[in-house]
Amino acid sequence: MRKITLLFVVAFFFSGIAYSQQLINTANKKPFITLETSGSLEIPIMDLKESNGIGGVYKFTDYGASTGFGGAINLKFAVYSAKRTQIRTYLNIGYSQFGNDENKAYVYSKSGWINPGYPYEPVPGTNYVWPVRDTAGTSNMRMNVPYLAVGG
Repeated sequence: MRKITLLFVVAFFFSGIAYSQQLINTANKKPFITLETSGSLEIPIMDLKESNGIGGVYKFTDYGASTGFGGAINLKFAVYSAKRTQIRTYLNIGYSQFGNDENKAYVYSKSGWINPGYPYEPVPGTNYVWPVRDTAGTSNMRMNVPYLAVGG
């Protein structure tokens, strides 16, 4: 068993280096422009994450997002090229979208409509604002976040 293990170890190391050298001497030219694309599933965290559902948006506790996705394009332009290095500038263009759906709606005022001055419109005769209440219906929210980054 020991000889077989030794044989596998030796074969592993020799097979790894048998073709590692480049036989044809060609110059590897670095590209002037590089284009990268990416996509992502995103998790809302901290204030973006829902704690009270979509009602948290109207209660000013969070942004009410539960899921998200995004995509980006990254362009790299070569400014300086040398034998062992290359200096590039970056242009990153991206987009993220966060959303949430619920099978309930929210009422913000006594009449059911958002009145001018919300959320700072006090209840008549008191110094507090109308409470946010659940009601029948559906709610949907979507937050679009485009972004642009430039660097080197």
